Amino acid sequence: MLEMLEYGELVRGSYQRTPSHDLKKSREIIGDLLKGKFAGALTFSKNPENGIIEIIDGSSRLADIENYISGKFGIITQYLDENSKLCKKEIFFQELEEEEKNSF
Repeated sequence: MLEMLEYGELVRGSYQRTPSHDLKKSREIIGDLLKGKFAGALTFSKNPENGIIEIIDGSSRLADIENYISGKFGIITQYLDENSKLCKKEIFFQELEEEEKNSF
């Protein structure tokens, strides 16, 4: 889908609002996807005249995926350090194992 967006084969509908998730919501959606949870449907329509596919619903979710893969944000994970102190770390798509990237 991201390649289709890049090459103009997939477009955001002109009536679609600008992708609007805040960072917290974007991280939540990506975290759900990484856990294999359902994060909402994407709906498309193909123009029979020119073959271009238009996003009808899900533009913000698709933008979240695009931004995560391109490294614009990471998901926040929590862990205990060697002193049992709770720490947070931002994990970017590029840091995932190859299998995780492929499954994502």
